[in-house]
Amino acid sequence: MDEWKPNEITREPPRVVLQSEFLPMDEPPSLEELFANAAAIDDALGERRPTGPTRRL
Repeated sequence: MDEWKPNEITREPPRVVLQSEFLPMDEPPSLEELFANAAAIDDALGERRPTGPTRRL
């Protein structure tokens, strides 16, 4: 594995940004919202997948 190299601009190590730092949520999204978001992403990519919990992993 390559050694860590500092960022050329800030000279700081890379930092993990938590979702809560830039997208505050009062409550987590419902499953319906998550499936609607997934369907919208699939539509934008030109793919269609089941929009509900119909697939087995």
